[in-house]
Amino acid sequence: MLTVELQEKVNKFNNKYNVNFDVEEMETDARISSTFEGFSFQKKAEKVAHGERYFKTLKKLLEKSLTAKTKIKAEADYNLTDFNVRSFINEYEDILAHRNNDLKSPRERDRFEGFNSSSLLDKVKAITNSYNKTVHGIWADKILNDKEKFTFEDLKAITDSATRSLDSKINKTEEMIHKNLVNVIYAKQAMEKVRQSRTGWWKFWNLLKNYRENKYLESLNEKLETYKKAKLPVEKILAEAPQQILKNAYDKPVKAQEINKEEPVVFDVYKKVRKIIAKDLKMKENLTEDILKALTVPKRWNQDLQRTFLNTTITKALIEKVQTCNQEFDSFVGNGSSVENQMKKVVGGVFEKAYDLVSTIGYVDTKEQIASAQIITDVVLKKLSPVAFDPKLLEQFANGYVINNADEYNKITDLYANDQEMIEAKQRYEEMKSKITVPEASGSLSGPIVEPIQQTGKVIQPIVEKK
Repeated sequence: MLTVELQEKVNKFNNKYNVNFDVEEMETDARISSTFEGFSFQKKAEKVAHGERYFKTLKKLLEKSLTAKTKIKAEADYNLTDFNVRSFINEYEDILAHRNNDLKSPRERDRFEGFNSSSLLDKVKAITNSYNKTVHGIWADKILNDKEKFTFEDLKAITDSATRSLDSKINKTEEMIHKNLVNVIYAKQAMEKVRQSRTGWWKFWNLLKNYRENKYLESLNEKLETYKKAKLPVEKILAEAPQQILKNAYDKPVKAQEINKEEPVVFDVYKKVRKIIAKDLKMKENLTEDILKALTVPKRWNQDLQRTFLNTTITKALIEKVQTCNQEFDSFVGNGSSVENQMKKVVGGVFEKAYDLVSTIGYVDTKEQIASAQIITDVVLKKLSPVAFDPKLLEQFANGYVINNADEYNKITDLYANDQEMIEAKQRYEEMKSKITVPEASGSLSGPIVEPIQQTGKVIQPIVEKK
């Protein structure tokens, strides 16, 4: 079962691209395929199998998305100017990486399942090329392809409704007229291409269908002549029809702009942190000790008891949470979102997890819970988040960011900056934070966890650059 967080991400992807991506179904199919391969003694290497399934599902989802977005429909919305292939790939990758990270035993996987980013984009371009034409050209091709099970009746069902609306005396908005006209015009263009492609042999063996297609095209021509005489913008719509609906779909999602101020450049945070964790076998225990050094032990508790609770469940949960946040950071920054906006989400995600857990280590008073959760958040971010890779420019996010921007995180604490409990929490935090001894990106390792990245400039687009 997917976590609530991941399910929301999948729902957003499905709504945006008009698909039904079922991650669990993909996993079930993979298990079944693997079983059959085992019986047939043709079992593939694990990485090869994962890569093939990855691309097969990506291809299927892309085709379904483009089919759904170009299918004739009453609302006549065939604008794909916002459809970006690179974003599609990055969001798909983000979902599968997130899913793997949520598993009890995550497997070691490479980004894009080992595909080179440039070669993957080339393979995807080959899939989408058949859609990079006019909308009516897509309709015609589908009618001419018997495997598609798409016929002129599919167009007729929509255009009959459109012409009835255009012919009625009821008051109509310009928007309604435009949508109906688009469908009639595009259908007429599609049918002209279909009729031009029908051979004499085909017509001989499909007498009835040939007659009906021809009569349908005649009726569309008659209607459009009537609409031209009525001064409806038939020629204008035809002239403005995009000739390549995916013309800009392969560009970078957001053009990186040169800026005057220094901009942090951080990317592949999840992967880098994963390597850090793998390298330091005592990462969890070290993080626990750093948290304990920074916290003030509540009454009726002792540090050993807190250490037990932290090592048993809490520290692990915090590491998993910050890694989930790092995945999202990589994905959204890669798609053009600003580092600052995504850092606010990283802070919120880690703080919310810490705030949910601090009561289990003895903090029951609201101001103590908020202050302690903020202290824990600071420690975790300084070691295992983008802050570790550019502490100079991102240090504000690991220094009381939630408490200092309380109104932005009201949904987590139910408090605003001017509420007395938040004021007291801030005071308590200031008292406690002097104890924090965790230097950025070092923790209790012998030396820096990573060398801070010193670059400034453009944000890296993960699907754009070659590996």
